[in-house]
Amino acid sequence: MAHVLLIEFANESDAYEGFAKIKDIQLDQSYVEEAALVQEDEGRLDIKETYKLDEDAVAGTLTGGLIGALFGLFTGGLGWLLWGSVGVLVGAIVDDHDDNKEDALLTDMSKKMHSSHLFIIAVADEANEDIINHAVDHLDAVITRYNLDDIKEEIKEAKELNREVAREAHKKLVEKKREAREKKRQERHEEREEKKEEREEKREEKKEAKEDAQNNDK
Repeated sequence: MAHVLLIEFANESDAYEGFAKIKDIQLDQSYVEEAALVQEDEGRLDIKETYKLDEDAVAGTLTGGLIGALFGLFTGGLGWLLWGSVGVLVGAIVDDHDDNKEDALLTDMSKKMHSSHLFIIAVADEANEDIINHAVDHLDAVITRYNLDDIKEEIKEAKELNREVAREAHKKLVEKKREAREKKRQERHEEREEKKEEREEKREEKKEAKEDAQNNDK
């Protein structure tokens, strides 16, 4: 079965050893297609190492770079993941699925990433889960498995949501600019009207002053 694996580590040495073991698993019963060793650093994710299976080694690879897509969903590329973006995007996904709020996989994954200092994200085809379990069972590590198809579907939904958010933001920006232009036009109009009224008042004052002067001469 195809999985996305999130493997959390308690210390750095175990994380690097685990990554070395994980990327070497290329058996008929289980193989790792791609993996990334990630370190959480003050709210951002630093990609320490990456691994990608030679596409010629196994026929019909699973994902076409799913880990890159997963990170790129928030960053535009594999590198730094800003958690603020994760919160907005994943939160919106969950809100859009009221009947499934507790089961959003990207939400669960992001929470685990938040709470873990070092972890591995990997994509694996596992006919036998014990193979990867055994590779890290002597390390201080916790494995969480997510169904690959479910993760891919949530990524697809998140990308569409991201486009919708971008379109809505653009509409609001256009509307805000239109309102700003309208406000300036109204302010200029009011300013012209005030100056017009001031000129009218001055003309009336001059007229009255002239009439008073003529009456005094009489």
